[in-house]
Amino acid sequence: MGALNVTTSDMISLAIWVLVLGAAVYWAHTFRVKHREIIGNRKYFYALSAVVLLFCLFGIFGKGLNYGLDFTGGTILELGSPKMLTLKSDDIAQMVRDGHPGYDVTVQLGNELLPDSEGHKYQKILVRVRGANEQVSLNSEEAAKVRAELEQKLNVGPLANVAETSIGPTISSELKTGAIKALIIACILQLIYITFRFGNQLRFGVSSVLAVIHDAIVMVGFYAWSGLPVDSSFVAALLTITSYSLMDTVVVFDRIREHQHNDVDADFAEITNRSVCETMTRSVNAALTTILVCICLYYIGGESLKGFAFALLVGVVTGGYSSIFFSSPLVVDCDTWAKKRDALREEELRREAAEKAAKGPEPKTSSRRPVARPRKSESEAAAAEGGSSAPAAAPRARRRVKGMLKKKG
Repeated sequence: MGALNVTTSDMISLAIWVLVLGAAVYWAHTFRVKHREIIGNRKYFYALSAVVLLFCLFGIFGKGLNYGLDFTGGTILELGSPKMLTLKSDDIAQMVRDGHPGYDVTVQLGNELLPDSEGHKYQKILVRVRGANEQVSLNSEEAAKVRAELEQKLNVGPLANVAETSIGPTISSELKTGAIKALIIACILQLIYITFRFGNQLRFGVSSVLAVIHDAIVMVGFYAWSGLPVDSSFVAALLTITSYSLMDTVVVFDRIREHQHNDVDADFAEITNRSVCETMTRSVNAALTTILVCICLYYIGGESLKGFAFALLVGVVTGGYSSIFFSSPLVVDCDTWAKKRDALREEELRREAAEKAAKGPEPKTSSRRPVARPRKSESEAAAAEGGSSAPAAAPRARRRVKGMLKKKG
């Protein structure tokens, strides 16, 4: 297995993965024969999720994340060795630290000799360096010094300078802010989509978004405990997992909605448990196909893909778990809470109606509008007040309108 760069420990890990995945496939296929109680035992799954979340939160805020150069700033040197190196990446990183004690250095090595544009073959050496001063990225003189020291210590011939990239602290701060905004916007859009997708029922949208947040915390927590650098590929994996988890959850919710239409009188918890059991085989098989690809990327894809494959692997596992054992029970609890709220409202309305009936009917008030009386003239008003019989004023002569005929004699 030397050509695939797989060690003995990796072979043992692969064997364990094969046993675990085989047991998962067998367990999922047993649901075709007999349905098990998932929703009724949801308190145990809640407890398991709480323990895992506490473990991951302690890793995030206690141990802390290992931010890569994309978030902290620094310089990436892409070098080429004309021969395959026998040293490990940690040994090469220590060579750079020996010459520059204040530098934060990580190294990734390629698995084979790759040809360049001129036909020369070389092994890729990716050196990520973060300076110790306020200017975290290295200037051209410092980068050339690091390259010259490595060339002397490795002693494999001249190292090709393939590429050199510097990332400043301002750009890294913008990347961090943009990643957080992207995750928040994705959760909001998913909440709106799921709510309208399932007939304006907020319980489905809230449950799916809480499951996505659960998966994101677990993924970030395991990444913190692993010590792998958090870079732009990690953000891409995080956003990918949110969509994957949502897709698996939607499949279960679709089956719930289908049973609701076909069996109106059935209990919602019973419908949800039946739907979860019917989609269990599909959910596990879909997750396993993705897990197999992630395992291959992690063990055979090289150092540059190991962090991305690890993030996807953790995210797919927790996404498959949350869609079955977390989001579906949450829907049932949201439905139970909504029914209790509606029952309390109905009881309050009945109580108010009973109180009104006990008080008796309210006195009726006339709803007729008063009739407008003709307005009295000034002379009539004066006669009514003083009792005098003063003659009324002469009537006003009619105004002659053009076109009227004069009266004769």
